[in-house]
Amino acid sequence: MNGYSKDFFSKINKKIKIKILLGDISSRGGIEKVSISLANVLSNNYDITIISLYKSNPEIYFKLSKNVNIYILHDGYEESMYNRKKNLFKE
Repeated sequence: MNGYSKDFFSKINKKIKIKILLGDISSRGGIEKVSISLANVLSNNYDITIISLYKSNPEIYFKLSKNVNIYILHDGYEESMYNRKKNLFKE
C-alpha cells in the first residue's frame, strides 16, 4: 500500500469545500433533484453548501441531508431568464 490509512484520506477530504449553485432550490425540477442527490452523497466526505439564488416555495421538495449547508440569496420569487413567460410570437 501507500502507507496512508483510509481514515487519513477521510480527514483530508472533509476539509474540501464544494459549492453547488441553483436557481431555485424549492423547485421540483430535474436539476434540483440531481443537485440535491449529489450534495447528499458528497456530504458524507466533503463540506457541501448549496447556494440558491432564490426560494419561491416555502418548503424544499426533495429531502436534504442534515450535513448539507444551504445559503439562499433571496427568499421569495425572483423573475429570471429561466422563469419568465414571454410571448415570442405575436399574431
